[in-house]
Amino acid sequence: MSLLRKMVNKLMDHEDLKGPVILQDRLEESNLIRELEKLHNSTNPELDKLLIDDHLKLAKIGLSGEKNVMFELKHSFLPMIVLHDVEISIEDYHAQYDFIILTHQFIFVLEVKKFIGNIVVSESGDFSRVVKKGTRTIFREGVYSPLRQAKRQRDILNKFLRAHNLINKTEIISGVTFANERNEIDLTRAPKEVKSMICKIDGLVPLLEKEQKRLIDRNVLPANLFKTANFILNNQTRKPFSQQRYLVKTEPQNTVVEKIVVSNDLLEQKLRDFRKKLASEKGYKAFYIFSDATLNEFLTKRPSNTEELMKIKGMGNQKVNEFGNELLALINN
Repeated sequence: MSLLRKMVNKLMDHEDLKGPVILQDRLEESNLIRELEKLHNSTNPELDKLLIDDHLKLAKIGLSGEKNVMFELKHSFLPMIVLHDVEISIEDYHAQYDFIILTHQFIFVLEVKKFIGNIVVSESGDFSRVVKKGTRTIFREGVYSPLRQAKRQRDILNKFLRAHNLINKTEIISGVTFANERNEIDLTRAPKEVKSMICKIDGLVPLLEKEQKRLIDRNVLPANLFKTANFILNNQTRKPFSQQRYLVKTEPQNTVVEKIVVSNDLLEQKLRDFRKKLASEKGYKAFYIFSDATLNEFLTKRPSNTEELMKIKGMGNQKVNEFGNELLALINN
């Protein structure tokens, strides 16, 4: 940036941003935890205490991860505005943000995860959580891509800010940090774009610094950053807490749920057997046929034709042509 441009910006701007400014910090007032604790202490016999306790535990784990992230941001010395726990809506879209970070060069949407176990990302970008005992894997499951979740949040924020003429050329970036220091993240086979936007908590500040250097020619004035940040805060739309989901289901509903679960269990085993057999015939590892995340989509979406099968992440023309009909027969019989 030219010296003249810097002087003009300085004259135009009456606010300064030399380090981290925390405009919203809700770490000590989690509405979700507060409401779940009320239900936990309730004597209402219609409440599902196991579900409540499970969600309360997960909420507290998540909040502890966000506290670790806030510590890193506060001590980063980077000029930025930090918004924690934000909710916005536009049209039919709603998103909750762990962190929105506004810098002179970009806006960063940060999703925070704190899993038990290690994270492995495949060459197709599928995420798995792996728990080991020594060198032996004792548990492995596919998980919904947190990066895909962050990208969805980014797109909603982009739509929201543009609808109110708050950004023009400003780039909105999405990323994920894993806040459990003992997590191992295996990105050996991960696509390049996944590797670049995922980090452990000690890599968060270096990631922000890298993006600042990449976009060094951008320079949004502090006054505009504060204007955008305050607009976001003043136009939040928080969804009210619903107790309904924590009520014990009636007996007929339990019967239906049980049948669905049993049906899913049977289908899952059939799909795993099919994958194992096909992998053995082709000399591949099982996840090359389809990943656990793809298998989970088969179970939830139950595709009934090749067009629907093509929409499942991890399936493409080649796989559908090779064994799509066999898959559909398994899923729908």
